[in-house]
Amino acid sequence: MAGRPRHNSNCENAGRPACACGGCGGTEHGWQGAITIASDPSGAASAKYVREAKQEWINALRPLEKRTYRDGRAKPSTRDEQRAAVQGARAAIVEWMSRSPDIREGLEQVGEPFRRNRNEGGKRAVQETPEFIKTHVVPALKKKFGPDRLEQFQRRAVETHFWCELLAQTARVLCEFKEGYTEAKDAVTTALTTASETLPDWALILPFKDMIEASVGLVWDQLPRAVTGLAPKDIFQLIWPVRILALFMCKDPSAHRAVRLYCLNPAVRWGKAAVSEEIKNRLRLAFPEEWPLPGDTV
Repeated sequence: MAGRPRHNSNCENAGRPACACGGCGGTEHGWQGAITIASDPSGAASAKYVREAKQEWINALRPLEKRTYRDGRAKPSTRDEQRAAVQGARAAIVEWMSRSPDIREGLEQVGEPFRRNRNEGGKRAVQETPEFIKTHVVPALKKKFGPDRLEQFQRRAVETHFWCELLAQTARVLCEFKEGYTEAKDAVTTALTTASETLPDWALILPFKDMIEASVGLVWDQLPRAVTGLAPKDIFQLIWPVRILALFMCKDPSAHRAVRLYCLNPAVRWGKAAVSEEIKNRLRLAFPEEWPLPGDTV
C-alpha cells in the first residue's frame, strides 16, 4: 500500500495509538503480542508490562491542584491520563492471561481467523490453501472482492477502527440477545452500516457496505469454527474471548467508546481478572461518566 507500512511484528506487538499499519487493516494489531507476553512461563514479561503501565500512569497523572478548578470542580481528564488508565487495565488482563492458559488459548483461537497469509515475507509463512482462504476472514474477503478493493477497504478499516468496532458490537449483542443467532448477527450489521456519533471517521467506511456485511458474516461464521466443537450458533459462548480480542486489537480504546463500554469495562468490572481497585480508580478518574456502569453483568 503506497505510503503505508506493510504489516510486521511491530504491529502485532503494538500497544500505542500511533500504529497505522495498512497491511492488516488492524486485524492483527496488538493481540498476538499480548499472547506472547502472557505466555512467558517465568512471568517476567507480564510483570514488566504491568510495571511499564504503572509508570505510564505516574507520568501521565497531573498533580491534584492541576486536576481541579479553583472552585473544586474536577477538570476533564487528559488524553494521556485516559490512555494510561486503559493501559493499566490491559496490563492487568495480560497478567490474568499469564496465570490462565485457558484464557490465552481462547484468545488465540478466536484471533486465528483474523490472521492473513504470510507469504509476504513474514516470520511465520502460511501457505494460502483453499482451506486457509475458507477459514480466514481477510483472505476470504480478498477472494470475494479482489486485492484492489480489499486494499481500499483495509486502508479505511485501520483509520476507522473497523475491526475492533465489529468485535465490540459483536460483544454487545452477544450480551444483549443471549440467543437468536440471525437476529443478533443482523443487529451487528445494522450497527456497522449506520453513521456513528462516537467514531467521527466512520463515514469513511460506509461506502463499503457490501464488504462490511460480508465481514460480519465471515466473522460470525469463523469465530466459533476456530474453537473446537463449536458451530456458528454457539458464538454466544465466546463473549469473553471476543471482548479480550477487541480490547487488544484496538489501537486506542481511550478514543473508542464501544470497545470500552462493551469490552474493557465489563472485563474489569465483571471478569475473573481480579483487577485491583487501584486500576478501577484510574478508570473512574479517566472516564467518570462510564463508572460505575449500569446493566452489564455477564
